[in-house]
Amino acid sequence: MLKEWWATLEPQWKKAFNEAVLGLGPIENKPTRTEMELIHNSPAIRFAGPGAPHPNMTFQLTNLSGLAGLSGVETLVVIFHQIKNLEGLDHMTQLTSLFVYHCELTSLIGIEKLTQLEQLYANVNQLVDIKPIKNLINLKEFQLAYNKITTLEGITSKHTSKMKSFTCLPNDDLPDREIIRVENRLGIRCQRG
Repeated sequence: MLKEWWATLEPQWKKAFNEAVLGLGPIENKPTRTEMELIHNSPAIRFAGPGAPHPNMTFQLTNLSGLAGLSGVETLVVIFHQIKNLEGLDHMTQLTSLFVYHCELTSLIGIEKLTQLEQLYANVNQLVDIKPIKNLINLKEFQLAYNKITTLEGITSKHTSKMKSFTCLPNDDLPDREIIRVENRLGIRCQRG
């Protein structure tokens, strides 16, 4: 099963796992069974592109397809990449922390089933709305500063009891009335990043 999984990966993902998870450098060699088990059983995985502080990769990923089949990950860091969406994460239902900043994201579609998420950091992207977080009521920390947000629709009264840290400023296209609505009606304070 692990050999088949590896065989179906795009070259960028073989290289990503070799660099970021196994520390083997920018190569596409086939890992041993033990190394593949290490990838599959890791509770935390970090893919930091070359522009990130403390990068562990020499290139930028363009999608999340390589994460298919990794259902036990609890913390996922994918930062400083050229990823437009979060499609392909819906099977990662054990995720409690997701860091996807500086990734060129235009949508959060793909996270709707990640109901265990407690931390979502999506600063410095191209997001225009946050509707996909509607059912993510376990969120304690949510950051989305420096996006193109025009509405905070998606945050509901179900988020009120757990969300302790919400950073939505600056977002130049976010009207004051939206911030006031969330702060006054829901009691969730919008902080500045």
